[in-house]
Amino acid sequence: NTGGMGAYSPVPCVDSDTQAKMIEIMKRAAIATADEGIDYKGCLYGGFMITSQGPKLLEFNARFGDPETQIVLPRLKSDLCEYLYACACGKLSSLAPMEWDKRCCVGVVLASDGYPVKYAKDKPVKIDKALKTCDDIVVYHAGTKQDAKGKLKTSGGRVFCVSALGDTFKSAQKKSYDACKKVEFSNKFNRTDIAKRAICDVCIIIGSASDKDVVWPCLETLNAFEVSYDFNVISAHRHPEKLSAKIKEATKNDCKIFIAAAGKAAHLAGVIASQTDKPVIAIPVKTSDLGGMDSLLSTVQMPSGVPVATVAINGSKNAALLAVQMLSISNTTLSAKFKDFKTNL
Repeated sequence: NTGGMGAYSPVPCVDSDTQAKMIEIMKRAAIATADEGIDYKGCLYGGFMITSQGPKLLEFNARFGDPETQIVLPRLKSDLCEYLYACACGKLSSLAPMEWDKRCCVGVVLASDGYPVKYAKDKPVKIDKALKTCDDIVVYHAGTKQDAKGKLKTSGGRVFCVSALGDTFKSAQKKSYDACKKVEFSNKFNRTDIAKRAICDVCIIIGSASDKDVVWPCLETLNAFEVSYDFNVISAHRHPEKLSAKIKEATKNDCKIFIAAAGKAAHLAGVIASQTDKPVIAIPVKTSDLGGMDSLLSTVQMPSGVPVATVAINGSKNAALLAVQMLSISNTTLSAKFKDFKTNL
């Protein structure tokens, strides 16, 4: 969710470990509700914040979120009504898990200029009829009405949400913004950066969930410079196929730099570097055996033709700064931020 002005699904920075923790929190909430004698049947929507200590629950809603719903439901391949009915009848456990479309979905909210403070209503709306034949695009009405003559007009702050499916976030984003141009009203306003963070500049991969604390300064630094990233936990030796798939997916989503963190044998960065033409930055993780020297030596001694830029042991902040510096070469805004940072050191 991006301040109610758009959203995208799935969320790249939520890895399987983080998702499992979020699900566990939701399960505990459901059990606690039952323990209090409340036979709750319906939607329980949890709003989470990702922190260095893991996911933290901010709030519950007894409804679907908005505009999150508009980018989650287009990816649902199962019949939602079947699951809602089973839930109401207390038979939800009898159904198979929901089936989801693996594609990405991006939704952009078209609002009345001045929202959420003061804005004009009753503006005539024109929607290109071609959008009706686009299977991958849904235009949700939120703040519209028909006048006495049946003409469509605006009646609220958030007027539409235009959602689009695509094989990548980049393609879904383009479809959504192209469709937004085909919905017209005089005081139309929308954000232009929805899903920007999903189209990651940096793909971060760590070999073990236990290394999360080590890379947290890296994430904080990238956040400070507003650099988008995708965060993953994938072991090179346990799940080589999954790692290869991730490298291909990140490259497809316009990733420009990979950052890899691993300990001991630490061949993760080298494996990534051997499968991509993008720059790879390695963070050797400190170990209990040799204090991280094993990780460092394993990382820096790459064969000819497989370059890996290696920072100090546990030097995740420098890994982020190096990535920022590399991105600054072709980004004047980022370059100015980095110069300010260096000046203030």
